[in-house]
Amino acid sequence: MSESTWNRRAVGRAALGVSATLCAGARLSAAAPAAAPPSAAGTRWSVEAARNLRIRQELAWSELGKRMGLGEDPMVVYRALERGRMPSTWIAPAKFWAAAGGRAGARNLPGDPAGTIAAYEARYGAITPPTPYEDPNLYAILLEMSDDIEAALQARHLPVPARLVLGTLPSNTLDACTITLPVTHEHIVLFERGLFDFAFRMSRIAALAFPSIDPATGWFAQPVDTARDVGRHPEILDQLQATLQAYLVEGDPRRAAVPPIGDSHVMTAAILLRSLELFALGHEYGHIVAGHSDNLGPNPSTDATVRYNWDTEYGADSVGVSLMTSVMGDFRLGFWGAGHWFACREIVDRCLAILATGAVEAPSLTSTHPPNLERSRQLRAVVRDLRPGPETEQAIALASQLDSFWGRLWQISEPTWVGMHKQGKRPAAIWQ
Repeated sequence: MSESTWNRRAVGRAALGVSATLCAGARLSAAAPAAAPPSAAGTRWSVEAARNLRIRQELAWSELGKRMGLGEDPMVVYRALERGRMPSTWIAPAKFWAAAGGRAGARNLPGDPAGTIAAYEARYGAITPPTPYEDPNLYAILLEMSDDIEAALQARHLPVPARLVLGTLPSNTLDACTITLPVTHEHIVLFERGLFDFAFRMSRIAALAFPSIDPATGWFAQPVDTARDVGRHPEILDQLQATLQAYLVEGDPRRAAVPPIGDSHVMTAAILLRSLELFALGHEYGHIVAGHSDNLGPNPSTDATVRYNWDTEYGADSVGVSLMTSVMGDFRLGFWGAGHWFACREIVDRCLAILATGAVEAPSLTSTHPPNLERSRQLRAVVRDLRPGPETEQAIALASQLDSFWGRLWQISEPTWVGMHKQGKRPAAIWQ
């Protein structure tokens, strides 16, 4: 990029340096051994960090309970609204074996899938979360992703946060945020509680519009043409509407049935989901390793605050996609998940705006985050600059196919949401 384009796009310099290092490493070898990740048990967070997380969760669940008329006891509200643990079948090895064509079919896969599954179960199968407001099955997945990202940082000789605790709570936005504790300097990464169940369903819906992924090659078995494949699955629109209504109007994506997919699409959905989740978590690590701070000095102007906020978000996006690629090994499929994250956020924002006001509002220029579609465009410009070549163009083309898929579905869905507003439907209490 030219210097003027660089400044105009406002990519954070510190984050850019981290991203460039990771991108260079990712080009070396997807099979390069990663540094040993830190322990998944007790020592990774302090008592103070766990206590701080619990206080924040109790406040969030209590406030939600008051809005819903469920009282102020956070545990009562949590138990009333939670629907039990994430089903273990969602992360069971049987899902992998089905997608791979059974254990016999998986013998020809690279690496040691059986050993990998056994190691995962040994390391994360009996995880105790830091607070009682976490689903142990989901928390195991969060810790596994965190360990993978920190191993990628170590392998590239980049700073790893000394201590970091992950958490979920009802946060009224489809996002995550990072908080630094002033005394211990630990970091708390907080995710919107419904994000993972929502992303799980949205990934299964999108997977139907793409060919199956061959486990042996790690790439699509047929050329990608979402326009063709959407026509083969007319149920996609109904599944999207049910998922969005459950999350945005009823307050819980799990109120909608899990979109059914055949075994041939399990791998496609799993890779899309994993890349989305790794990107979301990698983005938060990007803020940490780049040293982003809320301290802009005394009395910053509104314009300066917005520029800084956007600068740090763009920078964390570039680190997030690089970290995700280092973990997944395939830049094309990793970038695919980043596009999926922005598309999911954009659809949620549009639906919530229509439910609240009857129309999609223009993105606010005073927001703490740039508009979703602008972040997606910016990230494409960054990766073209950092790692030009045919693989990057293939990654962007794949992400564009996903954009077209969600764009077509939104064009069909938008009148339904306008009609719901006219019928008096409004966002659920968790979004207020």
